Amino acid sequence: MTSVFTSIFKYFISTMLKLALFLGITLLHKYIVRGKDNCSMDPCVVFPGKPTETKDNFPAHQFCLRIVVDEWRPLVELKNSSGDGCVFITGPMFIFLSEMAKLLNFSYTLVTASDRKWGVIENGTWSGMVGMLHRGEADLGLGPFSANLQRYDVAEFTNPLFVEHLTILLGKVKDENKPYSFLKTFRWEVWASILLALFVVCMVYCLIFLVTSKEKVDPNFVVKKLVALFGCICTQGMPQLPSCTSGRLLIGFWWIGLVILTNSFSGNIKAWLLFRDSQDRIQNLQDLLKFPDIIPIVEKGTSTEALFKTSEDRLYRKIWKRILQHNDSLVHPEKLNSDEVLDKVARGTHALISSEISIFYSLSLRYERQKSCNFYLAKEHFHAKSRVILLRRNSSLGGFQEELNFRMATVMESGFFSHNLQQALQNFTKCLHTSEDTSRPLKLEDVKGLFIMLSIGLILSLFALASEIWHNRAKTRKLKRSRRKEIHKCKFKYIF
Repeated sequence: MTSVFTSIFKYFISTMLKLALFLGITLLHKYIVRGKDNCSMDPCVVFPGKPTETKDNFPAHQFCLRIVVDEWRPLVELKNSSGDGCVFITGPMFIFLSEMAKLLNFSYTLVTASDRKWGVIENGTWSGMVGMLHRGEADLGLGPFSANLQRYDVAEFTNPLFVEHLTILLGKVKDENKPYSFLKTFRWEVWASILLALFVVCMVYCLIFLVTSKEKVDPNFVVKKLVALFGCICTQGMPQLPSCTSGRLLIGFWWIGLVILTNSFSGNIKAWLLFRDSQDRIQNLQDLLKFPDIIPIVEKGTSTEALFKTSEDRLYRKIWKRILQHNDSLVHPEKLNSDEVLDKVARGTHALISSEISIFYSLSLRYERQKSCNFYLAKEHFHAKSRVILLRRNSSLGGFQEELNFRMATVMESGFFSHNLQQALQNFTKCLHTSEDTSRPLKLEDVKGLFIMLSIGLILSLFALASEIWHNRAKTRKLKRSRRKEIHKCKFKYIF
């Protein structure tokens, strides 16, 4: 009887030891080999595809990743299911994630950052999705994120999904139609230099005349020489060429300079009249600084904000200084597509600085909402951004990053990602003003400055005419009085 109990006891002890060993191996695999399973009991876990056989040491759905996401239309669009609080997404990045989950045999659950930011350093700590990866609260950040040195210190990068640039979206420039707009063909420095050159040449010409001429000097000869040189600017010939060699050389070089000057002015005035839509356009950040009334708009909590905030570049620092001066310069990424932001840009009071994809999608939605679409893009793009997926550093998913990079390259080369992206951006060109390089017929408003100038000349001519009439009459009256005096003197002499 004792031997029976002993056998049962030994069997029970061996069974318990085997069970403990099994549980120990399971926990070791879960927390050391695989890393902490963040979604073992999560009702929001997603199992894409069907369980398959083990491939490349990645058993079917063995990896359960906690993936942090946020909305970036059209790449990622959040969908919160009713009741259970689960987060789901749609868009090209969702299709990409599903393909990766099938190929690498992992399941996942999606979460969002509490502050709904992408991730920048605030008060010495990382915020947003990057902060969750840094603290170990998530295994993967879907993004796609901008790759920069600061983020590389706290997260691993995959190979780039694509590369894009920052650009500037602005409202269509309105014609100023000011009477003096034609003067803008030359800057004020040029006009001042022309005036200064006219007086200097006149003084030298008068000096040459005084030294070399034997004629009697007219008291008004300086004014006459000045008028003659000004007539050369108006393509009028000199009344009389100087007889000396020095004077002829001076007038010859004066004419050569005026030929170049008048041709430059005529060419610029033609371009200004025919291509008015391209005048005063902002084509880069340097041009934006020339318009102090235009407020830049940047997405809050993104790498674009960090670029202007932390850059040592003098141009970026000036843009950041202007951003800090206005409360509506930093907007949440979700509001980037709103009519409130785009209306400000359309009115010409604001300029949106963002990635190409974000701006293209905003314009596409704007066109679909049938709103006004008087926008244009600056020609100069800047700050190329490599878009990547972020992985938590020091994770226990050995070999996962290399396999993910390999599968990413295969999927990206197939072209399905770019195809889905182009489908979402197909209407953005219809919301851009592209007539800057085409001429148009001139309107009366375009040349009203010319008629105003002619009107001023007419008024001055009439004033001069009135002065001449008054002067001639006064001269005639004076002449008559002098003749009467002479006649009176002659009569007086004749009598005596």
